[in-house]
Amino acid sequence: FLAGFNDVFFLGWLSLGTLLLTRGKNMWAGIAFGAAFASKQSAWFLIPFYLAYLYFTHRSKGIRHVVKQALPALILAVAVLVPFFLWSPHDFIDDIIRYGTGSAQLSYPISGLGIGQLLLSAGIVKSMWDNYPFWVFQLVLGLPLLWILLRWQSRQPSVSKMLTAYGIFSFAMWFVS
Repeated sequence: FLAGFNDVFFLGWLSLGTLLLTRGKNMWAGIAFGAAFASKQSAWFLIPFYLAYLYFTHRSKGIRHVVKQALPALILAVAVLVPFFLWSPHDFIDDIIRYGTGSAQLSYPISGLGIGQLLLSAGIVKSMWDNYPFWVFQLVLGLPLLWILLRWQSRQPSVSKMLTAYGIFSFAMWFVS
């Protein structure tokens, strides 16, 4: 679990949440998803697709019902994350947001396969430790892709479409990070 290599932890929560969601245990699924959202930023990319799934499958029961289904995830994630934010807002934002997006004084090093490695190899970025505004690529690619995936998910909402959209979106965001 050192240096952020704790994917098994948040994937365990995502798997449990998915299992519970497929069995119609939406409140319990929300608790599992909330634990995933609180444990790793990679799970955050699921949030719009999870909320869309709840909306598309429960909208006939009214928006209050949809919100009630999503509350366990929100409450758990907020309960875990807010104390750290209140303790030191600047450090929280720097560590949770800026570090991973390449905008902190000391950011996550460019590694793996993706646009960062291409820019590094082309000499546009001089060092794997240089700050670079990767968030611009994520915004330009992410917003249209999010819209497309949510429209696709809305046509025949299912847990498998929710997870597929999450996988595609996550891949795209990490590729341009």
